[in-house]
Amino acid sequence: PGAMRDGIDFLLNFQWDVSQRQNVTVGLLEPASASAITEISHLPGVRRVEPFRSVPARIRFGHHSRRLSVTGVSQDAELARLLDDQARPVSIPREGVVISKKLSEVFGVRPGDLIELEIQEGRRPKIQVELAGLVTDYAGLAAYMDLGALHRLMREGGTVSGAHLSWDIDQGESFWRRVRKMPRIASVMVKEAVRASFRQSTGEMIGMIQTLYFGFAVVVAFGVVYNSARIALSERSRDLATLRVIGFTHREVVGLFVGELAVLTLVAIPFGLGFGSLLANLIVQTASTETVRLPLVLTSKTFAMAVLIVLVSSAISCVTVSQRLRHLDLLGVLKSAE
Repeated sequence: PGAMRDGIDFLLNFQWDVSQRQNVTVGLLEPASASAITEISHLPGVRRVEPFRSVPARIRFGHHSRRLSVTGVSQDAELARLLDDQARPVSIPREGVVISKKLSEVFGVRPGDLIELEIQEGRRPKIQVELAGLVTDYAGLAAYMDLGALHRLMREGGTVSGAHLSWDIDQGESFWRRVRKMPRIASVMVKEAVRASFRQSTGEMIGMIQTLYFGFAVVVAFGVVYNSARIALSERSRDLATLRVIGFTHREVVGLFVGELAVLTLVAIPFGLGFGSLLANLIVQTASTETVRLPLVLTSKTFAMAVLIVLVSSAISCVTVSQRLRHLDLLGVLKSAE
């Protein structure tokens, strides 16, 4: 459960703090000339503007094909950055294309391979381009090109589809008043509003899943340890009864029995953590789709919670089973021929 929450927090931070650092993304009603960017840059509170051009396309490699958007971005982009799995910026080549890492896994393509790009807008050009790099994202599939290269491919000037903005939130009222008077603007996405909406829509679901998984973890941990303790008691009941007969106190017998279970539990914990990590990775990989993906984030808090659940379950199991040591068959041991 802790890994799921940590994964969501990591995704939000990666997507909207490390990668997408703009405050607002403006989408135009239809592609417009570079004058639209000049107009947007003069909106109240705007500090930086990064234009982008987005066109629908079909990308092919071998027998694989997908329809997606090819986005042209600037070489010096600082707001909407493309990152790899180590959160390092991925440079956009002057020629070539970079795609989502998930798409490369689906296609079985690697950097350096040639892929076919068929634009579904304007003159519908079709070209072979080199895959220059991979970017890490967690929603959908995407492809990116240098903004100038995309303009040359489309045989157009400085056409743009929208822009990412960094703006002063204190100028919000004036900003929105001006935006409402600009008919060419079709959409305005405020990053903080999107983040809040995501948290609200997923918070309840994640909380319910966490509670469910936590309950399963406690039940399974208690069941496994309790069953092991019952088996150990069944196998050692005669030996433990013999110890009582030869003079061991009840407390000493309980100490020996619980000590053995404690050693077995402590030895098993590292192996359990390793196996659990592999299982969690397998589950994340299996659940990873082209639509949405969750990162696997295992922190010390996650491991500490797992260890705590096992230790508490073991303690309860030992206390429960130890009560049965009061009912050992001492008379049967005395009557034994051995």
